[in-house]
Amino acid sequence: MRPAQMMKKWSNARYLRPIVLTLLILLAGAGGFYFLELPQENGKGFFDAIYWTVVTLTTVGYGDIVPRTVPGRLLAMLIMVTGIGLVSILTGTLSSFLVERRANKRLGLLQVNISGHVVVLGWNANGQTLISSLAGSQEFEQAEFVAVNSLEPDQWEETSFQLGLGSRLNFVKGNPALESVTAKASPATAKLAYVLCQDGLSPEAADQQSLYAALTFKALAPKVPLYAEAVKADNREHLLKAGASEVVSRGELASRALAAIGAHPGLHELLRAVMGEQREDRQRLLGHRPLSGQEKRNSWSALVAQTIESDGILPLAVYALAKNLTLQDLLGDGTALDSFILELFAAAGQNTSVGEGGARVVVNPPASLDLSGFDGMLFLRPAGEVG
Repeated sequence: MRPAQMMKKWSNARYLRPIVLTLLILLAGAGGFYFLELPQENGKGFFDAIYWTVVTLTTVGYGDIVPRTVPGRLLAMLIMVTGIGLVSILTGTLSSFLVERRANKRLGLLQVNISGHVVVLGWNANGQTLISSLAGSQEFEQAEFVAVNSLEPDQWEETSFQLGLGSRLNFVKGNPALESVTAKASPATAKLAYVLCQDGLSPEAADQQSLYAALTFKALAPKVPLYAEAVKADNREHLLKAGASEVVSRGELASRALAAIGAHPGLHELLRAVMGEQREDRQRLLGHRPLSGQEKRNSWSALVAQTIESDGILPLAVYALAKNLTLQDLLGDGTALDSFILELFAAAGQNTSVGEGGARVVVNPPASLDLSGFDGMLFLRPAGEVG
């Protein structure tokens, strides 16, 4: 914001004018008392003049410093008469400001200035479960959350109460596809973000809304990982091209889980245990950590034997972190449309980075797998050690 714009904003703030007027009267009164009275007092300085003016302006009147000259007493009378009204106006204005700010926060109209948080764009029936699961995990047990959606304040208050996160949960009301709305969630300082499909829309409209929200978010925070949900599996590629690190089709994982459970009912209890659904603290058995330099020089079989013996955990998979992607990586094989889009970005002078793609994961790899090209591993904790 330019200095001129900042000054205009400040000058339009009705709560600032009484503060400025109070400071001016304080300085004028202190200066007048200093020159009219303090030459008669030994060992007193300008700070004592400020002290006397504050005591007089607020009509406290301790009486430890008093004016002794007629001009000094006239000044005191003027400050006392002025102070009665001015302090009341200042108190009322500041109270009004605090009440208005609290109301605007409830309505989701304020800028959220935090960092290291999780942004949830859009809302549906799964949003509450998503935030609850994240807040209950070890990785995000202290994190704050910002939900950007079009729910009415009363609806959001009920949802917020059910989640029980208090001040950790923030709300921005509006369409997450609009840059002016999503910018209030401080996306550039977020740790990661999610795009949820909007309930009440057709599958095509819901995915289109998610696509716009993803594009808006990545334009504001190209380096922040973004995970999205798609109603139709056919739209997964579009969201990936919009910059999403991973995209899950709604119902896809649930359908596959149901199919697996049909093959063996015990798989249901296994999934619940791994995801923490059988624990009161909701902590997952599934965890992850980086590979050390020594572990990267080992094979998979050596890693499994070493971690079981030393840490008591069971390695399941290894992963390589995602690389930064650009539009050139996503737009395909250089068709006329792809070239046109790249030319538009170049003409506008915009960065073509769209953030990180998904991580590469190898589950239960061959025993001889060389781990030098991997960054971390996924593992299961012993059930008695979680939490």
